[in-house]
Amino acid sequence: MKNQTYNRHNDYTLNNIEDYTSHLIINCAGVTALSRPFETYTPEGRNDFYFFYLYKGELEILQGDEIQHMRAGHLLYFAPHTPYRYRKTDAAEMDYLWIHFTGSGAAPLMKLCGFQSDTMYWIGLHETIIQQFGELFQEFIRNDSFSDAACAAEAEKIFLSLARLAASDRSPQANSELFQASKAYMHRNFASDINAERLARMENLSPSRYRAVFRKQNGLSPSEYLMELRMRNACTLLEQTNLSIQEVAAASGYPDPFYFSRIFRKNMGVAPSSYRSSLQTSFGQSTQPSPS
Repeated sequence: MKNQTYNRHNDYTLNNIEDYTSHLIINCAGVTALSRPFETYTPEGRNDFYFFYLYKGELEILQGDEIQHMRAGHLLYFAPHTPYRYRKTDAAEMDYLWIHFTGSGAAPLMKLCGFQSDTMYWIGLHETIIQQFGELFQEFIRNDSFSDAACAAEAEKIFLSLARLAASDRSPQANSELFQASKAYMHRNFASDINAERLARMENLSPSRYRAVFRKQNGLSPSEYLMELRMRNACTLLEQTNLSIQEVAAASGYPDPFYFSRIFRKNMGVAPSSYRSSLQTSFGQSTQPSPS
């Protein structure tokens, strides 16, 4: 990587502001790439939040007399007015990506992500994170009337991606990437005949192991998850279309409309026809009596 800096304002003094008038404001962002020793020491901290992700090399984080070794794959953030000090002691290549941000939603976002100020988290090396930073940088370059909102959206995507990776490292069962292939397949093909054996092969697991771990992660068995998708689709079609009950059943994965009606009643508490008639409006026709 090469050194890069992207600022919200041309006046550099405005890129360390504390501003709570918007949900999230990205003051500046960039890449620091150095192959020589240096030290950064800010005894009073910044006015905004400081977040950085070490992608290559090592840093020493100094906290009083204590030294923590930050290695590639770690991230760290500092809340406003938090002193920080770190240094590089060798001539090896080192790259880190950083974001300075503020806003009324900044602290709640860090809390949602599970990140605590002045605490190191292991993420690992992920090219997708580098790509997301690149998308953030492009928004700074674009610099149009939408860029503030777009920068905030791109930064939030970065933080949430990193939070998911951190959560996966803390708890393998919380790995959100697990079952993504089979769940995506169910979302696209819920109206088809789907069996657990096929889904298990997508995740390189035996059917029994697939069912057990799927339930542990999602709180539902694969068949229950599939049924929920079908019921959601049926409710949407009953609400938004004038398809017959038989057509709704077929589009939701149930060729037999009588079986569909039993399953729908069991899950929704009412028959499909009653569900539809309970809506205030149906297909552009008011349920209120017509004027005489």
